Amino acid sequence: MWEHFGLDLPDMEKLFNILPQASEIFAHWFILQHLYGYRPFVTQAVIEREFSGNIYYTRQENIKAQQAEQAAKQNEAQDAQQKVNLNNLPKW
Repeated sequence: MWEHFGLDLPDMEKLFNILPQASEIFAHWFILQHLYGYRPFVTQAVIEREFSGNIYYTRQENIKAQQAEQAAKQNEAQDAQQKVNLNNLPKW
């Protein structure tokens, strides 16, 4: 994630620029950046998060895969229950 803290025309039109001090500071900053070629501050943030799933699938594909996995687990549980029921039948 990058934030360059640069100023563009929409930034100059924001509501907080009605304050005289803010508008002067932003005007100076805008002039330095756009007329004199000063580069804006660059901030880099590295955020590490764990996730499950596959980054190559879309969200819908991940949901379908999770549903298929749950259905397979339910089928296995039903099969196991049926085997238990068959073992409990009376023997002739």
